[in-house]
Amino acid sequence: MDHFIRSLLAIVFAWALPFPASADFASGKAAHDRGDYAQAFADFTAGAQSGDAQAQFWAGDMLLYGTGVERDYAGALRWFAEAAAKGHDRAQNNLGVMYQTGQGVEPDLERAAQYFAMAAEQGNTVSQVNLGRLHETGRGIRHDEQAALRWYLRAAKAGDARGQTNAGRMYLQGKGTAKQFNEAANWFRLAIEQGDAAAMNNLGVMHQNGFGVLPDKSEAKSLFTRAAEKGHVRAQINLAALHMAETDDPDRTVLAYMWFWIAQTSGSKTAAEGIGRLQAVMSAEEIARGQSMASAWLEARDEDTPR
Repeated sequence: MDHFIRSLLAIVFAWALPFPASADFASGKAAHDRGDYAQAFADFTAGAQSGDAQAQFWAGDMLLYGTGVERDYAGALRWFAEAAAKGHDRAQNNLGVMYQTGQGVEPDLERAAQYFAMAAEQGNTVSQVNLGRLHETGRGIRHDEQAALRWYLRAAKAGDARGQTNAGRMYLQGKGTAKQFNEAANWFRLAIEQGDAAAMNNLGVMHQNGFGVLPDKSEAKSLFTRAAEKGHVRAQINLAALHMAETDDPDRTVLAYMWFWIAQTSGSKTAAEGIGRLQAVMSAEEIARGQSMASAWLEARDEDTPR
């Protein structure tokens, strides 16, 4: 455990107390739930000014996302900081994200790691995954794959799908531990139960290659398809490649082109290269069909996306 985490433990444990809700917070939450954001922000602000940590978090959240008010990163940072100082774990996590991404502040990965650690020690699974990722990449904190796996596992065991997927990936790749394919598959399956697309893709790769599971191209294709339909770019590329390998399917190149085209709209260079290879062997009619199918898929996705 890092020195700065140890140094914060006493503070974190002292903070782990219920937050009393003020009348302003209660009325603000009720207004927020019914969509009256102007009233909600007024109530949250009043509660925040009186020192209510819950109200401070929600006022900051509305300012961060511009929910019914003009987006104001500086204002969000102020309220999150006040709530975080009282031990509010979600505020601590949001501060970490803001320092990590440079929202309203200069990016500061070391400071982001400190806030993630505060929230992670209180059981915030989002922060546990965020802190694990920083340990895994060595950004803002020492590179330590074993520590990364420990944080992923804490989130995973608490039921967090991202934690489960990342723990499974570490076991699959042998990062922070020896490769353990059975453990990887088990964590991926748990995450898939929650609809995690990355876990679907990863278990698909295992079935495609027979890593700790029976080789099963049909199951791999099913998993890639489920993840691809959710917008997972790597799964879309894997599905396109699988279609290309199906020599008994007369539409294989059209289907591969479709999924490569969808993936390249997300900026994938690999997908763009795949399109280039296919265009060299496809007819103009086949290319037009592939593009039309991709456009229809993208339009349907956009119609289903909440606004």
